[in-house]
Amino acid sequence: MTQSGHLAISFGRGRADRGPAYSEVLRYEEPSGRNENKRFGGRLTELTEEQDTEDRTSPFSLFTNAESYWWAAQELVEANVRSVHPESPIRFLYYHAIELFLKSYLRLHGHTVRDLGSRQKFGHDMNKLTERAAELGLRFDVEDRHLFKIVAETDAVIRSRYHRTGAFHWPTIDGLDRVCDRLHGSIRDAMRAAGFPAR
Repeated sequence: MTQSGHLAISFGRGRADRGPAYSEVLRYEEPSGRNENKRFGGRLTELTEEQDTEDRTSPFSLFTNAESYWWAAQELVEANVRSVHPESPIRFLYYHAIELFLKSYLRLHGHTVRDLGSRQKFGHDMNKLTERAAELGLRFDVEDRHLFKIVAETDAVIRSRYHRTGAFHWPTIDGLDRVCDRLHGSIRDAMRAAGFPAR
């Protein structure tokens, strides 16, 4: 524990090509009064569930979660799993990584967690997420926009979760990885500019 009353922890496992594991500092309050948390020795701050969610869902936490899904997809590609539909979970990981990268950027620019999860505001709507991100300054190239359109206007995401027969059109694995790579680079720079230790 630091002198300022913060508890430093690290999480994740580092990799040579991705740098060491991230570390994060958590607030810790010394025991006092009747609200002591006897199990952990700290005082619990009473917050509404919504306030707690807002406080604990930072832009950086969404960004690192997006990285985790992206890197997991890459690992699964390399693993060359022998199954009937090996690309389905890979695609789902990529789609979710893309959504989280975009939401981390919106969160960085002041959108609430409630907004990000609301179907009326953003939810899983790729059109709304990308339009707002572009308004806030995030730039996309032609391939990015083409992929976003496929995700928004087809059942590509559903097909990655539930097998369906019949003809369909969806992005290549390489294309998904390139889009993640570009989003990661642009949003990482924005995170750094805001003071987050993005690598």
